[in-house]
Amino acid sequence: MDDMNVAYINPRIITWAMAQNNLVPEQLATEAVTADKIRAWEQGEPISEDQAEFLANKLQIPYLVLFLPNPPQPDPVPIPDLRTRSGKPVAEPSREFIGVINDALMRQDWFREHKLRQGKQKLTLVGRFTTKDSVADVAANMRLVIGVNADFRQQCRSWEKFLRQLIKKVEVAGILVMRSGVVGHSTHRRLDAEEFQGFAISDPYAPLVFVNDTDARAAQIFTLAHELAHIWIGKTGISNARLAGRSLSELSNIERFCNQVAAEFLVPEKSFNVSWQPSRSIKANLERIQRHFWVSSLVALRRAYDLKKLNYDDFKAALDQEYAHYYAIEQRRKKREEEAKKKQTGDFWSTFKLRNSVLFSNAIAASVRNATTTYTEASNLLGVTIATVERFLHREKAAA
Repeated sequence: MDDMNVAYINPRIITWAMAQNNLVPEQLATEAVTADKIRAWEQGEPISEDQAEFLANKLQIPYLVLFLPNPPQPDPVPIPDLRTRSGKPVAEPSREFIGVINDALMRQDWFREHKLRQGKQKLTLVGRFTTKDSVADVAANMRLVIGVNADFRQQCRSWEKFLRQLIKKVEVAGILVMRSGVVGHSTHRRLDAEEFQGFAISDPYAPLVFVNDTDARAAQIFTLAHELAHIWIGKTGISNARLAGRSLSELSNIERFCNQVAAEFLVPEKSFNVSWQPSRSIKANLERIQRHFWVSSLVALRRAYDLKKLNYDDFKAALDQEYAHYYAIEQRRKKREEEAKKKQTGDFWSTFKLRNSVLFSNAIAASVRNATTTYTEASNLLGVTIATVERFLHREKAAA
């Protein structure tokens, strides 16, 4: 290779960038550039300027980053991380994680200004309670404001239906809900439910909740309820609402409280006591609770233990069985997602407004029509091209 054409990159940047994006050489390879060639570059084999530009594009990093003496330091998480008692990040945040938080903050900031321009009042539900209040009182107020009751549950016939209808009700209450499994609309930048399940941005004018759509549907329902609890106590933060895999002592006081509120919100104690029948087997009771309240078996089981329907030995034995069952389901779900990712199928418009928040998307559309927001601004806020914004507005007009 001609020395004049050699790009003197730092091979360690290739390793770092692949790790950041959860990639392996096979995923970067093309017919012209093999996985073995990429491994050779990673080991220090000379690379041309054109090849380096190709690599930077594949790794989704600026070209000049390849020449840095050391990998860039991770971006700080811009909102409090409440997944541990210390409040410090559990691990180095991924670029996808930082990306969705920054997108959410940008949209929340615009929506806040939008509400202020309209002369809207503060939402009284935000910060209405504190962690010193009764769990039952907080959950009861959440159900009252959002409109979750027995009739609502009975109208739903699937986990997805319940989740979508619940999100609609939450947005009617004035809370933005973003539900996505990718950064923006890029199917190549998928989120990881093991890293985070959701987060909440508390604001009296524009509260926002994000739900990671790569998680199981039942888990997403609990995450949404958990993040709503954050809004009701006025606490911004990143959450991992899983009941599995971590002891209560590892969770912050806020996370523990929000878990309790979410459980009571979804499965009220009085209703649970009516549904749980001692004459039935534990398995039969769990199935009944799952379908009646639209929660996972893990939430139903934890609720049974907390409400003293099970002793510890029975709870532990059932928990081990449910963990194994849940793990098997999760593995099958992840396999289906990987297959779907390879096929790259799906209707872009079917999830467009869900990813951005239906409430937010509608506000953007109205603001553009009123000439308050430009097409360029709408393009940046929605994360799409100006042409896509035009198509979106046309679809909205046709559907009106």
